[in-house]
Amino acid sequence: MKRKQLLIDHGRMYLLSQDEAGQLFLEVMVGGLGMMNYVIPLTEEEVAKYRANGKEELDLIALKVCKDWGDYRSRRVK
Repeated sequence: MKRKQLLIDHGRMYLLSQDEAGQLFLEVMVGGLGMMNYVIPLTEEEVAKYRANGKEELDLIALKVCKDWGDYRSRRVK
């Protein structure tokens, strides 16, 4: 399914996108020596926090994913 890019943060290496159904996704570059793109759909709670707090909330989520990407393995979209 195609996703529309909504926001790109080059410094923190993430992208916010939205699919045709309205689902928001966070695409984060993770890893150390070998980097990979990690895509997760945002939960309803994460979307609500993003709408309340803006980009700062995405920064926090991206940092969590980057540091502990294994914890998000079950949510990963390929």
